[in-house]
Amino acid sequence: MIACACFIDMCYIYRSLFDRLLLYLQVLLQACVIFTGANYEPPLTNVFTMQWFLTLFATCLPKHIVLRVWDSILLEGSEILLRTALAIWGKLTK
Repeated sequence: MIACACFIDMCYIYRSLFDRLLLYLQVLLQACVIFTGANYEPPLTNVFTMQWFLTLFATCLPKHIVLRVWDSILLEGSEILLRTALAIWGKLTK
């Protein structure tokens, strides 16, 4: 029971810390926008790569390659997702 009470107390302490940190970051972002005069816009590549990641490349690669990518994801982890996306972008630029 003591551990649970300590955990709840820590949540309240960190909550106030994170609230202050979020406020500080919002002020920094506003200052950056005012100073540079520009707003952040996500790159257009998100439109293409989002579907790749959501479907694990099943919609843009041949079946035998998709199966190899999935095997690699299971064996080596999620880093394969980024490697595969970069390889596809490399082929598209040529």
